[in-house]
Amino acid sequence: MVTKDYDACKEISKTFTLIVDTREKDTDRYQQRIARFEDMGVETTRHALFAGDYSAIAKLPSGRTVDYTRRISLERKADIEELIKCYGPERKRFEAELQRAHKSGCKLYVVIESGSYADLVAGNYQNHHDVKNVLATYHAFEQRYNCSFVFVTPETFPTFVYETLRRYIMDDLCSKSKKGEITVA
Repeated sequence: MVTKDYDACKEISKTFTLIVDTREKDTDRYQQRIARFEDMGVETTRHALFAGDYSAIAKLPSGRTVDYTRRISLERKADIEELIKCYGPERKRFEAELQRAHKSGCKLYVVIESGSYADLVAGNYQNHHDVKNVLATYHAFEQRYNCSFVFVTPETFPTFVYETLRRYIMDDLCSKSKKGEITVA
């Protein structure tokens, strides 16, 4: 049954502000992503994030904001090579970010813009890490830190970010509204 609150949550979730971490490098590819978000009608702003590269803030009709930056975040990796570095020389830093998100209850998605799980299995990367070790680390991190690794393309990255955050916000607002914690209509 669709309710007035559900419809309100749905509308609010479509108009969140996308928060982009200040450490996300301003490259041509970055500008293309931001342009794609703008084409989708998504307002963006840059702030330092607790974990990840992309998160959101939603604005309720009352003017009150709901900050999701410590509850859901998406960590972008440009390609499979960048991901593999996180299993080797950058492992300590990367694992610390996964731990930080997990300990705080933040759902973290690690989104890889180029490559696939099949590439991991086949060892289709330049770094010479053993495939068994790469797969072991991949699955250990997913289980240990309750994060999700997702492979997309550069073209679909903005849509994945938008839809992931939109749905999280909608479900959260509907839940809070049902409990009487917020008013959305």
